[in-house]
Amino acid sequence: MTRRLIPDQGLFDAMAARLAEPKPIITPSDPRIPENIRHGVWIVESGCWLWTGSTNGRYGRIGRQYTHRISYEAAHGPIPKGLQIDHLCRTPLCANPNHLEAVTPRENVRRSNGISAVNGRRIACVNGHPFTAENTHIRPGGGRRCRQCNRDLYWSNRKARRQALHAARRASGIPVSPRTYDREVVFQVLDMLAAGSTPREVGQELGINTRSVGVIRTAQAYVDLRNEHAKQMAAHGCETAVTA
Repeated sequence: MTRRLIPDQGLFDAMAARLAEPKPIITPSDPRIPENIRHGVWIVESGCWLWTGSTNGRYGRIGRQYTHRISYEAAHGPIPKGLQIDHLCRTPLCANPNHLEAVTPRENVRRSNGISAVNGRRIACVNGHPFTAENTHIRPGGGRRCRQCNRDLYWSNRKARRQALHAARRASGIPVSPRTYDREVVFQVLDMLAAGSTPREVGQELGINTRSVGVIRTAQAYVDLRNEHAKQMAAHGCETAVTA
């Protein structure tokens, strides 16, 4: 079943106010109204002239012409080039020229209850981030995108990719990061550093990158292992040790 989106109350009130504006009232008996329109409508309490003849499923038609356009031109003159006829009453079958207004296609869409119109009237994205100038990215096609959601999606995807990469590295037996190195590997790194090897030589020998060697040597996460290694070195009479 197709979901029907309802215009927001503010837009509805604005269109109702346009209908209530003082202006000459055109009745079906007005000589400007074509006879086929006059005799083909049913006037209801709201003031709408509901077309009772053939339709295209949405708008009334006489031959290849829409009845609301015929009625508007009979009462107000030719429709300006580039404009469309909007039903202020939101009733597509209405042919009452008092309920019709010539507007731009953009304004006609904005007033509608279609998905693009409803989205265009939103002041925040689906996650509640406001559509401010700083937080709104305008797409080439004219649509809007929330910058905060873009950033959140980027970091979420990045985290997912890193997790997948780490899982693949673990499955291959490759250490993912220095925090995954066990006590034996850390002690091997510290032993070689204490013996005078450079971080690059340590990395090449043990198959880890130079940055990981530096992290093991300085990061707070390994301070306990470094202190334990220093004590063992001291117990064996070694003066050189990597400590916290």
